[in-house]
Amino acid sequence: MTHRIDEPSDSNTPTEPSPRPSAKVYPAWLMRLPNQLTWLRMAFIPLVVYLLLEGKPVVPGQPFQIESVDVLAAIVFGLAALTDFFDGWLA
Repeated sequence: MTHRIDEPSDSNTPTEPSPRPSAKVYPAWLMRLPNQLTWLRMAFIPLVVYLLLEGKPVVPGQPFQIESVDVLAAIVFGLAALTDFFDGWLA
């Protein structure tokens, strides 16, 4: 005999919990992947800072020039953003 939780029980016998649906079993590497992506994103931080500091500063009155280190910093930043997306999607 099963009762709802909000209904008082007439007997002192414990009710059996409803069976849980079977949980999916994922491989261990997939369970660790969000944490690994987070660590990778944290490792990108010093690299992005270094690349941004390597570029020349913008001087007022001078034409703006994009250097290869600026493009590389943008690419690394974009990769870090992708790891953030997939980290959130997997977790």
